[in-house]
Amino acid sequence: MENLQREVCQLFKKHLKKAGISYSDLAEYLNVSEVSVKRLLNQQQPLSMSRMLEIADLIQIPLSNIIHDAEKAALSTPLFSKQQDEAFFNKPELFTLFSKICCKQANYKELMKTFGLDKNSMYLYLRELEELKLIKLTSDLNFRMVVPRHIVFESGSRFPAFYKEKVIDGLKKRIQVLDVEDKTACLNVARLQITQDEFQVLSQKIEELLTEARNLSYNRETHCVNSKEHTVVVMGAEGCFYPTMKSPSTLI
Repeated sequence: MENLQREVCQLFKKHLKKAGISYSDLAEYLNVSEVSVKRLLNQQQPLSMSRMLEIADLIQIPLSNIIHDAEKAALSTPLFSKQQDEAFFNKPELFTLFSKICCKQANYKELMKTFGLDKNSMYLYLRELEELKLIKLTSDLNFRMVVPRHIVFESGSRFPAFYKEKVIDGLKKRIQVLDVEDKTACLNVARLQITQDEFQVLSQKIEELLTEARNLSYNRETHCVNSKEHTVVVMGAEGCFYPTMKSPSTLI
């Protein structure tokens, strides 16, 4: 519902701008202050159905069309822009901050405590994220996200390649030597003789399990005492990637 409301507001802003209708014009039409209009369209206060009908009437677009387009946008997979990808690649600390905001729903006080930042530094980082259109500063150092939490990188983006390499290197060090009693890590390696269709089925099942786990993680309370952060990497490809060991030779 939150995603749908966000998309409805974005569409209203788009069509208002296209029609040349200012916030002050809309405020006069709705008989409210311009501040109230900004709060409504920035999701800082609820946008009722009657208000949506009034705005739709002003821009002369049926509300059913607005909601239909908003539902399509809400259900689609949101992608980081090239500008956002470049910013994260060139300044990884921005992604570190944003991931805490996105995954942990951290506020500015928690971010300052976690990273030992003063208020000036916190503001500068948040302004950079705002300029990248990832968050919106509200008052003091408070902010809200303006992109969905499930936003992902487009195929071929620079930052994920850099980031995945670091993740794999770190995880590799952790699992190189595993104790039989270690229940906090796992490593499974399989050499399979299967068809492409069978591989696709296997890949789909793994993806379904990971999606279920992601949804569980996203919907869980941020400070759930029984949950701990885990890193899972699943890899597989056609071909034999086992090392070719030295063959025995005649000894005499």
